[in-house]
Amino acid sequence: MSKYLYPYIREILKSKEFEENSVIWNDFNKRFIELIKERFNMDSMRVKKLLNQAENDEIIIKSLLTLSFCISNQGYQKLKNFLYDF
Repeated sequence: MSKYLYPYIREILKSKEFEENSVIWNDFNKRFIELIKERFNMDSMRVKKLLNQAENDEIIIKSLLTLSFCISNQGYQKLKNFLYDF
């Protein structure tokens, strides 16, 4: 999933002031949910909970960080270098 979300992840990490109502966050959130609907079992209670907009912001933020590590084989090093430059 990280390669499909890479442009959004990069822009979110680059932004100095993170806002959950920003355009890039909304685009990331929308695309993340689309990918979940395409790839996961929609009958699962866990997936339904993940797709519940009222409860999923914290899960999506954690997923964003996890996916940022999975962008490539050197994802950890890239994220570390990126954050040092921040």
